[in-house]
Amino acid sequence: MPMTFVGVVFIVMATCVNALGADTAYVVFDHNTLKPMPSDYVPKRTTSIDTLTCALARGEYNAVQFGVHAVGGDLANVRISVTGDLGVTTYHRRTKFIAQAVPEPTAADLDKTVAHPSDAMYLQRGDTVSRIARGVSVNFWLTIHAPPGADVRPGEHRGKVRIDVDGQPATELELVVDVRPFELAPARIPFGMYYARGQYTKGHDASHEWIYRDMAEHSQNSVTFSVARNFGSADFKQVPFKDDHPMVKIINTARDVGLVSAHHACFLVSSFLYNETREKHAKLRLNESQMKAAIAWLTQQRAEQNWPEIMQYTWDEPPVPAPGMREWNAPMRKLPFRSGTAMSAKAAYAHGDFLDVWVVHDGHITPELQAEAKRRGAEVWTYTYRLWRQSYEPLIQRHYAGLYTWALKLKGNLVWEYYYGYNWADTDSN
Repeated sequence: MPMTFVGVVFIVMATCVNALGADTAYVVFDHNTLKPMPSDYVPKRTTSIDTLTCALARGEYNAVQFGVHAVGGDLANVRISVTGDLGVTTYHRRTKFIAQAVPEPTAADLDKTVAHPSDAMYLQRGDTVSRIARGVSVNFWLTIHAPPGADVRPGEHRGKVRIDVDGQPATELELVVDVRPFELAPARIPFGMYYARGQYTKGHDASHEWIYRDMAEHSQNSVTFSVARNFGSADFKQVPFKDDHPMVKIINTARDVGLVSAHHACFLVSSFLYNETREKHAKLRLNESQMKAAIAWLTQQRAEQNWPEIMQYTWDEPPVPAPGMREWNAPMRKLPFRSGTAMSAKAAYAHGDFLDVWVVHDGHITPELQAEAKRRGAEVWTYTYRLWRQSYEPLIQRHYAGLYTWALKLKGNLVWEYYYGYNWADTDSN
């Protein structure tokens, strides 16, 4: 999905030039970051650009998007280079795209309708596209960053964007970035994505460090940690964990790249800190004193190591009724350890009395539900798995993270999920 950022200003200045002639090899044009650009996009013949601009505060990421359209024939080795005094990361559309099959929804599951994937959905890091066929457009996406702190002067920062194509004259654009005279304030609530490394790729994905840094650069400040997949089914009877324990190393990595901190909570998925009754997990089951010791150690890590508050994620999307759920989770209510899960409004009413955080499906949150959560002393968060399935329009994602969360005064926002069926990779590989 092309990267979008909440609460930013985006401006592109376009300059009209002469109509494209038949012998023109290519045209460079602007394209709004809130609109995906498919390969069959054709720009207006009478417009081109010579300047790209954006505005951002110190500590903020913002992006500009422009396209290269092959007019006179195929283009070979289209290369982008950027100069300037601010950090810029270059992406382009994933050039080798294979759409996976789209599942057919059943009558009982219409909210899981899946829009057909398109090549406009994905960007890959890199500055070169080896070939653009005649009549095809490729978008380039420049993510610009003004570091936090007073070292970055406010005002106009100028640079150049150069486009080189084999056998063709180069094109040079002005890049003008207005750095605001203030620093972007951090979000006051958790924004994150579900993430379970290896769930769909059998472990052949990018490193945790790269993925966590990518999340942080998209303004996330929370993430789910999966005990089974991240930490090797950690046995909490053995706390305190040593420094080389997978849980310690992975949470420290997320902290060190700026993703998590003591300010925002994270969920611990598939853990055994609660009284799991299934026999296959009997050897990992904790008694009350062991749970207290594990919770005390996590609390200490938060205070001393700037770890996030770790919350127990219980039965995901529980049905009504959910036999055994109360027996597994109710004992946690008397311990200083919060728990919650993603669920429908119906499940929130049924199970909310023993959950501290209600992560309620998008569109299910009503004033009545919020009043019930307040009566129960619970926080209301939200999550979605439908938005990306039903539409790949960035504006909808921005509305969900921004206006929807703000208007309902929610305490957290989660999205399913960081990847789903497709890998994220650190290179130009496919």
